[in-house]
Amino acid sequence: MNRIVIRADGKNEVVNVGKGWQDWNRAINADLGCIVMLPDGSQLWCDDEALCKGNPVLNATASLMTGQDIYGDAILFNRGDIQ
Repeated sequence: MNRIVIRADGKNEVVNVGKGWQDWNRAINADLGCIVMLPDGSQLWCDDEALCKGNPVLNATASLMTGQDIYGDAILFNRGDIQ
């Protein structure tokens, strides 16, 4: 499944992220992912433990989209995409 990955370094890219949550975690180098709702009804899959890693990087784009601080990479998706 191709989805937009919003990288913490400011780059966005279309990536085949797979179908399940384990694949999605691998796509953003996360051990534990979480869902963050966006005002338009879409969602972000984010690294829930990004602050626990050495030198966490604020994802400025994802943070602007959500209105809260998001660290690490994130996947933009729609409800029902993840299995």
